[in-house]
Amino acid sequence: MAFFTADTPASVRPLFGLSQRGRSGLEMLGSIQKFSSTALRDQAKADFDALPEAQELIAVHGSDNDRATVKANVTAARDLAYSVAAFRLERFCQGFVALDIFARALPAIEERRDQFEKYLEDTGETAGGTVELSDNAETPKYYDNNWHLEPDGWDGYDLYGPLFAFALGPLVFRHGGYAAVNVGDDLTKNRFDILKALPKTEYERIYEPGCGGGTTITTIAQAFPDAEVVGSDISPLLLRMAHLVSERRGYKIQFKQRELTDTGEPDESFDAVVTYALHHELPPKENRRLFDEMFRIMKPGADFVLADPPPFREVELFHAVILDWDTKNRSEPFFTVSCLENWDQALREAGFVDVESYAAGPNGFPWVIRGSKPETVDQAKAA
Repeated sequence: MAFFTADTPASVRPLFGLSQRGRSGLEMLGSIQKFSSTALRDQAKADFDALPEAQELIAVHGSDNDRATVKANVTAARDLAYSVAAFRLERFCQGFVALDIFARALPAIEERRDQFEKYLEDTGETAGGTVELSDNAETPKYYDNNWHLEPDGWDGYDLYGPLFAFALGPLVFRHGGYAAVNVGDDLTKNRFDILKALPKTEYERIYEPGCGGGTTITTIAQAFPDAEVVGSDISPLLLRMAHLVSERRGYKIQFKQRELTDTGEPDESFDAVVTYALHHELPPKENRRLFDEMFRIMKPGADFVLADPPPFREVELFHAVILDWDTKNRSEPFFTVSCLENWDQALREAGFVDVESYAAGPNGFPWVIRGSKPETVDQAKAA
């Protein structure tokens, strides 16, 4: 979900904000998160790494990338980490923030409900983009109504857009230090960085599945101003917010309510596909179906770039434990299984060629994988 900071253009942000009472409680949580993910986490890691048992696990973790071995090592390391007092305290703080943010943000937004409703209705000048909602789009069966600990899920509250844009984003999440996001990460810059993985300077049509609240797709529109940009998501609330923000920023984008694995787009109709922080939200089978669908709608020679949390095998063992913790404690049911997968190989199996992966930032985040659809049948056979 997009969130606004002091750098967000004035044409996008409203002239009002949260009350001092609503703002202060969230600022406190942001400070706790920042302290937890810096001083406390550094101490927890030092104490963990010093344990003889941890050193044995670290040695295996760095030398054997077998999926079963990595999973067993991370599980053993997680259990061992709980013997470290600093780790327990750091995780307590992270859990407290994760659970308390909505308890504080919802009342803060409700205090300004009338103003936020008017803000959402007043689109002002438009850039010519569209939002197309579906009457028969179904929520995926694997979807958890407690997704990311949001009460009733991503469409459970009509003002979730402003809640993230004006409350959780600028007051808590901007500090980073949660899930795979590094402390102090500039998430807008992250998105520009992953777009550098696209090998061409110009694209005619670019597609983003799972575009959510529009942060990545507006970055795509900014980086490739001459491209036709299309994004899809299952959530009507997120799509409406994404459309509103993109229009106010002057980006002509087509938003569509579609299932990830059934886009309804014509065969071979896009020059590039970009995803950001999507794949850990899906079970492995759905990801493979998604790869097949993206391959179908891409033109021969088109490029695919995805960014997601890093594989456990590519980060330090302690950091893998931090990532694994999110699965049960932040309602991220597929986080661990995704971090254990080999998505490079899955892309190759879907038919992509020239597949490569690398870390675009510290601690493996964002983890970037790119590949291309073969230009010819001979290239596909050679792969």
